[in-house]
Amino acid sequence: MIDFDRVYDRRNSDSDKWLACAPDEIPMWVAEMDFPIADPILDAMKERLEHPFFGYSDTDRGAFDAITAHYQNVYGCEMKREWLMSATTVMAGVYAGCLTAGGRVMYCTPMYTHIRKVARDTGLPVTEVPLKKEDGRYSFDFEAMEAAVTPDLTTFILCNPHNPVGRVYTREELEQVFDFCRRHNLLIVADEIHCELIFEGKHIPLFSLCEEARVNTITVSGAAKICNLAMLPVAFAIIPDPELRKKFKDTTHGLFGHGATLHCIAMEKAYDGSCREWKKALISYLEANRDYMEERIRAINGLQVVHNEATYLAWIDCTDTGLEHPGRFFREKAKVYMNEGEEFGDEHFVRLNFGCPRSQLKEALDRIERALAAR
Repeated sequence: MIDFDRVYDRRNSDSDKWLACAPDEIPMWVAEMDFPIADPILDAMKERLEHPFFGYSDTDRGAFDAITAHYQNVYGCEMKREWLMSATTVMAGVYAGCLTAGGRVMYCTPMYTHIRKVARDTGLPVTEVPLKKEDGRYSFDFEAMEAAVTPDLTTFILCNPHNPVGRVYTREELEQVFDFCRRHNLLIVADEIHCELIFEGKHIPLFSLCEEARVNTITVSGAAKICNLAMLPVAFAIIPDPELRKKFKDTTHGLFGHGATLHCIAMEKAYDGSCREWKKALISYLEANRDYMEERIRAINGLQVVHNEATYLAWIDCTDTGLEHPGRFFREKAKVYMNEGEEFGDEHFVRLNFGCPRSQLKEALDRIERALAAR
């Protein structure tokens, strides 16, 4: 029996999510769930620790076989083991993908904070283009994207499912993105780390979109979000085209190499089917959390929430409250620590992590409601 309602004391777990908070604050910010990892992963790591040797080996082998089978079985797409490369973390893979092409990078805001730091962390110039929002739903503004194209543009970063707006892009939207990139000869670097955290719609791996998509896409994903393995380097890049794969490898100069033994064991168990029932139970619990959270937010005067199709991250519009810094207000007055929307490109929003026991989510929402009512 999987008990996602159980509350653990995480203040002694070396988690920045909790260490950043005062004892009277509730951390609802960084994208890390307050659930323990699945038993099959933990048991496999414990079993390996019983063996007292950690020699050099091709530890990726089992993990990559499991990932290959996972993509074939879950997404029904062609997938080959040789397309895979270790990437330690998804953002390391995204940055490496951008550096592979060099030149200017385009992405659409609001956008995950570390993607917005690509200029700082790689030295590459960036172009930000806002997503368009219609009837509370975000999508691409292709007219604005076309207007923002410059001769030095080489790369488009796609985040799907999207952090923080919670979209699962449709096949039609992805085909439009691909067509835009094809016409402008852009490499697409796809961050798909939330691909298993879906409530509505169906995830379509970008490289599987069509035969041509395999040639100019680097897809980066991993088990960190679905299996709550934030501090284990369990990410990988999928690069079907051999020439592009060689460029990626040359760009990283062997920095990624093979994964470490325990990390690869965790990754193998995350994808070999051992955690299938755990994942199903998790998605069901998170979906119920989402429904509860959205109903509560809609009832709070001044707040609106973008409907989540995926992820455990809620994008909450605080415009009608008139608050200049809503995240700061809620941390000071409600003792609830959420991400400021400004970090993602819109200062009128906050991002709330609902990947936690229901009682923790309820307490956070109660505090938010009381703080606004007391203004």
